[in-house]
Amino acid sequence: MSATPGILVGRRVCMFVLNDCTRDSRVLREAASLAAAGAEVTIIARRGEGLPDQEMRGPVRVVRVATRASLGQAAGEGDAVARRSGAGFLARQRPRLERWRALGIRELPAYLGVRTWRLAFVRTWQLVFYVVSHLSYWLGMTFQVLTWTFKAGRHVPAADVYHGHDLTGVGPAWWFARRHRARLVYDSHELYPESGRAAVAPRFTRRVLTAIDRWFMRRADAVVTVNRSIADEMARRYRIEQPVAVMNCPERWRSDDPEPPTFDHFRQTARLPIAPGTPIVIYQGGFRPHRGIEQIVAALLEPELRDAVGVFLGYGPQRDWISAQAARPDLAGRLFVVDAVPPDVLLEWTASADVTISPIQHSTLNHWLSSPNKVFESLAAGVPIVASDFPEMARIIGDTGAGVVCDPADPGAIARATAGILGADPADRAALRRRCRAAALDRYNWETEAGHLLATYAVLVGTPEAGA
Repeated sequence: MSATPGILVGRRVCMFVLNDCTRDSRVLREAASLAAAGAEVTIIARRGEGLPDQEMRGPVRVVRVATRASLGQAAGEGDAVARRSGAGFLARQRPRLERWRALGIRELPAYLGVRTWRLAFVRTWQLVFYVVSHLSYWLGMTFQVLTWTFKAGRHVPAADVYHGHDLTGVGPAWWFARRHRARLVYDSHELYPESGRAAVAPRFTRRVLTAIDRWFMRRADAVVTVNRSIADEMARRYRIEQPVAVMNCPERWRSDDPEPPTFDHFRQTARLPIAPGTPIVIYQGGFRPHRGIEQIVAALLEPELRDAVGVFLGYGPQRDWISAQAARPDLAGRLFVVDAVPPDVLLEWTASADVTISPIQHSTLNHWLSSPNKVFESLAAGVPIVASDFPEMARIIGDTGAGVVCDPADPGAIARATAGILGADPADRAALRRRCRAAALDRYNWETEAGHLLATYAVLVGTPEAGA
């Protein structure tokens, strides 16, 4: 599916995304595609340190608006104080209990009943604040979105379509769409109530988030999401029309040369001490829980990968843990961490590896249904993939023959799948890399995916392509 350039000439689009809009590739790609089709596009983002309040990203205007997180901060600080108070009280009682045990006292004196009551009180206090700690996060987030919306008011232009990214962006998009009698697009990058902090929130909180998500989806003129599996789940769960799947693939890269490119950035640019000819397996993306980072490290210790090295390319809270693993004697010289690189050179670094590993864990339904960006980036770079045997990843790899799926929780399975690719005949490995490139150039690219988005807009704003 494709759309003719210029089909949105004279149309105005305003997007909302609650981040600083510097690394959100999906938002920037969508905005650029809408602008290339003739639309005047504004992105309302969150102010970031050291970033201009307004700037032009090509033809797209980005406006960054400050948020006020004081309520969320106060709730978090209150929770911390309560936890410290409860923990302090219990710590003060522990020596007394130990003395009583040492004296062999089995039946505590009557006055201990007061102490016991106090202990029960503190336990209850801690339980209450455990629940509050979750609720305070969402209360703070709600406060941020509301203040962001109101402060953005003077920067938001009249538009034909207001496009909200995720649950945090659709609220203001809905508000301004209603105010200007415009169309509303809800672009859900994930199954929000089943992702991140929401997935581990108390049941009541998840039910509230699900109800809010449903409310906005039923009021949107179009719902867009990241893949077919999540679209199916949204349609079933919320009883809405099938959302439009727009996968977050990179643009066609080096389309004038379909052969797999050759780069060696890890040795030549990062100066890693990797001997020539040593196979490199790469994990790229966020260093966060449930991404399979621990399983990759364990897989490198399996005998099948004894001759390979692993490189983690990216950033995130688990960086220190990965660095500590790299310092272990049994992984010395076999595990490296490299800082994230700019998006415009990322595929060159990906192409410097022999295999990409993406063993995201089945910790949430959102992960189970995911289609990680790194899968599409590996296709574009011509690098075979070892990925989780989950619906979307299995479908993509099955369709393209671009790698192997395995049980992501089993380091041995990851090692065997990776070794199977590394140990293949050179001619077979070359053919595998060509299949990756062909899949990216022919099907899994942003030019193809943008067509779905533009066709949806054509229907919304009544251009000549409406209904095509």
